[in-house]
Amino acid sequence: MIVILGDFNAKSSIWGSRNTDKRGNIVHDLINQFDLVVINDRDSLPSFNGPCGISWIDIMMVKNIGVDRITEWKISDRITLSDHQIMEFKIKKENFSNKRRACKWSIENINLFDFKIKV
Repeated sequence: MIVILGDFNAKSSIWGSRNTDKRGNIVHDLINQFDLVVINDRDSLPSFNGPCGISWIDIMMVKNIGVDRITEWKISDRITLSDHQIMEFKIKKENFSNKRRACKWSIENINLFDFKIKV
């Protein structure tokens, strides 16, 4: 499982910006090259809110994880000491079975004569 979060300073309509800039195209290439999935909701609050305005430049991407395991993803509206908002999400655990299968040998049809010769 790979989870990548960051301030990419890249704009793209894929993750909420109105248009795509040069950095956004570079991130698109990265996404395609490494077969990543963008988790951002394009209808979310902006991830950046500073003196020059708002933008959607913080991105979450994943690989080798079912997108259905990422839940409650959102850009928080809580006040922070940063001009970037907090990106919140949860990752559901995978359900692994802890039960070990017992090895069973069927000796009902064993040919003891052949067994003795080969052993």
